[in-house]
Amino acid sequence: MRDASNGAEFRERIHAATGQEVRLLTGDEEANLIGRGLTSDPALADLQDFDVFDLGGGSLECLAFRDRRAEQALSLPLGASG
Repeated sequence: MRDASNGAEFRERIHAATGQEVRLLTGDEEANLIGRGLTSDPALADLQDFDVFDLGGGSLECLAFRDRRAEQALSLPLGASG
């Protein structure tokens, strides 16, 4: 929704239908939360150094982990709608 031409309208419709405000994450926030989710997944507990690329609708998040800590996180305006 960050870059969608009708993003504001869509958020307004959600608010009208549910009474809930929609807060858009910045690209940096999205990358950070992806990293937090990955490092809390028990199935990935054995991974120490790894890289992750998450391609979504309008952004590509690139993360580099060393000792299970995100050393680098970057969000690029690329994706299916980017």
